[in-house]
Amino acid sequence: MLLLSLDELDERDRFQPLLPAILHALHTMHVDGNEEDLVEAMEVLIELLEPHASFFKPMLKELVPLMVVLVSTGASDGSFGRRQLAMEVLVSIAENAASACRRFPQNGFVEQVFPLTFHLMLDVNEDTTGDEVDDAEDDISNVDVGAEALQRMAQAIGFKKALPVSFGLVSQYAGTSTN
Repeated sequence: MLLLSLDELDERDRFQPLLPAILHALHTMHVDGNEEDLVEAMEVLIELLEPHASFFKPMLKELVPLMVVLVSTGASDGSFGRRQLAMEVLVSIAENAASACRRFPQNGFVEQVFPLTFHLMLDVNEDTTGDEVDDAEDDISNVDVGAEALQRMAQAIGFKKALPVSFGLVSQYAGTSTN
């Protein structure tokens, strides 16, 4: 939160040596199963990315894979909030550091993240009962999160990078559903 109060670039950049510690803390919270602190840390990260995305550029190549892991793991253990927040971190990166995302080698950002949006869109909880469906209507579903994330990231990164991957994923999932 200290970073939010810093306006001058030179003041903010003095804290860049802390980036590896921030990344390590996020990883440790995930490994230790400390969901509450992890969710809170990701909320702060989202808040920081909007005005200070350039501050995080040195660690994007490490942060993105960690967020990919957080989105892709835990579908059956009630970790929907964590997964949705990790996706929002990725969307915030795409929206606020789009040029850095476009420069990932071999279109790596899009190749890693876009399949996750499709997985979220297809992640329908089939174990809900009638009472749980009423409660679920109040929550944002993974389907909504995945669809919105795909649209926002494609728009931010640019359709030239996004469309080939998206069409490939649509073809892949369309072929899978007919088998």
